[in-house]
Amino acid sequence: AELSVKSQEAMWCSIKSLDFSHL
Repeated sequence: AELSVKSQEAMWCSIKSLDFSHL
């Protein structure tokens, strides 16, 4: 379960980075 959460967090961080890049 923890691994899954970490994986989601990593994806979220990546998405956030992309959003910031677009901004």
